[in-house]
Amino acid sequence: MRWIVAAVVVAWALGTGLRASPIVALAVLGGALAGLCLLGRRRAVALAVVAAALGAGVLRGPTEPWWTALPRPGALPFDGRVVRGCDVYGDFLRCVIASDALGTVSLRAPIGRCEAAPGDLVRAIVSARPVVPWRNPPLEDPAMQSLRRGVAWRLETAQCVVTGRDAGAMDLLRRGARVARRAVDAALRRSLSPAGAAQAGALLFGDERGLDDATVEAFRETGLAHLLAVSGAHVAVVLRGLGAVVCWLCNRVRWMAARGLGWRWARVVPIPLAGFFVLMTGESPASVRALLSGAAVALLSLCGRHPRALDVLALTVLVMALREPAMTHDLGLQLSAVATAALVAPTDRVAAVKITQWGKRLWAWALEALRATVRVGLAVMPLLALRFGRAPALATLVNLVAAPLAELIALPLALATAALAMLSPTLAVPLAWVTGHALRMLFALAPWAQRVPWASAVWPTPTPGQAAIATAALVVGWVVSWRARAALGTAAAVAIAALELLLRHTHGAHGALRVTALDVGQGDAIVVDLPDGRTILVDAGGALHGEADPGASVVVPWLRATRRTELAVVALTHPHPDHGGGLRAVFEGVAVKEFWETGQGEALGMGGFYRAAATAAAGRGVIHRTAAELCGARAMGAVTVTVLAPCPTMNPTVPPNDASLVLRFDFGRASVLLPGDLEAAGERGLLARLSPVTVLKVGHHGSRTSSTEAFLDALRPRVALVSSGHPSPFNHPHPVVVERFARRRIPLLRTDRAGQVAVSLRVDGSFE
Repeated sequence: MRWIVAAVVVAWALGTGLRASPIVALAVLGGALAGLCLLGRRRAVALAVVAAALGAGVLRGPTEPWWTALPRPGALPFDGRVVRGCDVYGDFLRCVIASDALGTVSLRAPIGRCEAAPGDLVRAIVSARPVVPWRNPPLEDPAMQSLRRGVAWRLETAQCVVTGRDAGAMDLLRRGARVARRAVDAALRRSLSPAGAAQAGALLFGDERGLDDATVEAFRETGLAHLLAVSGAHVAVVLRGLGAVVCWLCNRVRWMAARGLGWRWARVVPIPLAGFFVLMTGESPASVRALLSGAAVALLSLCGRHPRALDVLALTVLVMALREPAMTHDLGLQLSAVATAALVAPTDRVAAVKITQWGKRLWAWALEALRATVRVGLAVMPLLALRFGRAPALATLVNLVAAPLAELIALPLALATAALAMLSPTLAVPLAWVTGHALRMLFALAPWAQRVPWASAVWPTPTPGQAAIATAALVVGWVVSWRARAALGTAAAVAIAALELLLRHTHGAHGALRVTALDVGQGDAIVVDLPDGRTILVDAGGALHGEADPGASVVVPWLRATRRTELAVVALTHPHPDHGGGLRAVFEGVAVKEFWETGQGEALGMGGFYRAAATAAAGRGVIHRTAAELCGARAMGAVTVTVLAPCPTMNPTVPPNDASLVLRFDFGRASVLLPGDLEAAGERGLLARLSPVTVLKVGHHGSRTSSTEAFLDALRPRVALVSSGHPSPFNHPHPVVVERFARRRIPLLRTDRAGQVAVSLRVDGSFE
C-alpha cells in the first residue's frame, strides 16, 4: 500500500492530460465500485482511490483556449525578446519570442536570416497568423498544445535584426548550452562519418534532420521512435555515468575516500551537469522530469532518507503540472510518466534467491529485462495508439535489444567520442571506430524489424477516455495480486466497451444520409455516410502554407477514430491542392474501393500531388473511374448518386474550378449537392438540370465568384455548409456571399467558426 500516494498523483495527472467527457469519469468511477465489490477491502479501497483520482482529472479536463473574435493575418512591425534560440526546422529557423503586443509567439525565418540567441532583443517586419487548431472531434489538433502553452501567433519574416540584449542567468545558461551543442556537433562531424554523425545527433539530441525519411518511419513503425527523442532515459544515463566517474575520482583522493565523500559528491555534482545537458537537448518535458527526479533522489539521499521511486515520480509530475498546467497534455511527459510508473512499480513476485552461478545470473537478468520491457510496452501502448493509431507488434522484442544497445552502449560511446574529439581528434579515432559500428548496428535494427510481417499493426484509434482507462488498468495491474487483476481487467474492459458503443452511436449514420464537412483549414474534405453503412469521401484537403498535410493529420486519423475502416468511393472534384493534396495519405492509410475524378489531371499531364495520389491508388488496386463513365445516376442502396458535371465528357481546356465533379445525393425527399469549386460560368451551365436540394455544400469555399443568385434560386437549399480557412487567406466566405444566404434565411454552417460541421438527413426530408 506504500505506492498509493504516487499512484493517485500519476492517475490525476494522466486524467487531466487526456481529453474526455464526464461519461468517461462515470465509467472510471463505475469500475472502482465494481472493484469494491470484487476485491479485498484494502486493495479495493486503494483501487477506488486511484480510479477516483483519474476520474477527477478527467472531470477537470483540459482547458480550451480559443479566439473570441478571430483576427485576420497581416503585416506589422514586431519587437520582442528571444526566449529560446532559433532552431533549424527544414529550410527555416524557428524562434520562440516574447513580446508585449502579442505575448509569446513562434517566429519563422530563412536559415541565416535571424541568428538570435536567448536574451537577444530583435526587430522585424512580420506576417502574423493566429494559431487556430483544426477542430474535428474526437481528434485533437496538436496545435492546441501551442495555445495552452500561451503561443497564440505564428510569425514569418524575411529577416530579423538584433537590437540589443536583455539576458538573465537562465538566458546565459541557454547561450552556453547552444555553444556547447555546436561544439559537440562539430566534434562528431570531425570524428565520425557523415552518416554516423547524423545518427549520433539523432540519438543524443533528437535531431532527425540528418536522417532520411525511410529511417525515421522505420523507427516509428517498429516502436523505436523514443530512441530518436530526448527522453528521461538519456538523462538517467548521463546522471549515472557522471556519478560513476565522480565517485571513482573521489575515491582516488585519499582524504575524500577516508571521509566517505565519494558517494555524496557522486549524487550532487552530476545534477548541474545533467541540467546543462537538458538545456543542450532542448528542454523536453520528459528530460526535465527525469532531471527533477534525479535532483529529488539526490537531496533525499543526502538527508539520509530512502526515496521510493513512485513517490519521486509523483512529486516531479505534480510540480511540473502545477508550474505549467498545459504540461499534462504533452505526450512526451505522459509517456515518460506512465513508462516510469510501470517500470518502478512493485509487483507481487516472490523475492529472488541469491544466484552465484554466472549462467543462471545472466538468465535471471534476461528474464527481468524482458519482464520490465513488457510492462513498459503494454503501459504506453494505449497512448501510442491514441496519438499514432498504430501498435508496433514487435516493439517489446525489438526494444529488448535496441534499448540497451542505445542507452547503455551507443549513447555513452557517442558522448565519450564527442568529448575526446574536442580534446584531440587523433586520440578519438579508435573510440570513434567503435562508436560508428555501434550506431550502424542500432540504426540497422529498425529497418530489419520493419521487414518482418505484421511488425506494425494498425489499430482502431482509441478515444482519450479508452486510452486513459487502459493505461491506468495496465499500470495498476502490475501492483495488485493476480486475483485482483482479473477483476480490474473485467472492469476496464466493460468501461472501454461502453465508450466504444457510445462512439459508434455518436458517429453512426443510423439509417440516415449524413454529410460531414471536416475542418481542414482552407480546403474541402467532405464525408458522406450512406444509410447502409458505406462511406464516400469527397476531396481530402491539402497544405497551402507549409502546414501539416490534412490528409495524414486529419482525414485518415478521423476516419480511424470514428471506425470508418473502408471507403466505398474517394472522389476528387478537381485537381487543385486544397482538394487533392491529402489524397495520397488517404489511399495509403484506408482501404478504398473506387477512385472517382474528372480525368483533367491526366489529360493535362499533371504531376505533384495528383500524380502521387493516382500512383498510390493504382498501387493498391483501387478502381479508377473518370467523368466519361461516371455521368448519370447510379443506385447505392437507398441513395441515388448522380454525377451532373462535367458531362457528357470533360473538356480539358475549361478551368479546373468550372470543370469540377458535381455530385448529387438523393435519399427519399432529402438531397445533397456537392458542386466542388464551380464558379459563375460552371453554375450557369448546370441551371437547366438543377432542382431544389436540402443541403448545399457552398461552392469554392464561399468565393464571391460562386453561389450566384440564379444558382441559389434554382437550388433553394434549406441549409448550407461552407469549408474555409480560419482565417481564410482569400477572405472566404466572402461577405457578399454570406449576405446572399442571409437574405434567403438559409443557415450557413461554417468550418472556420464551428470546426467540423455535420447534417443528418432522413428519408422524409427532415434533417438535424
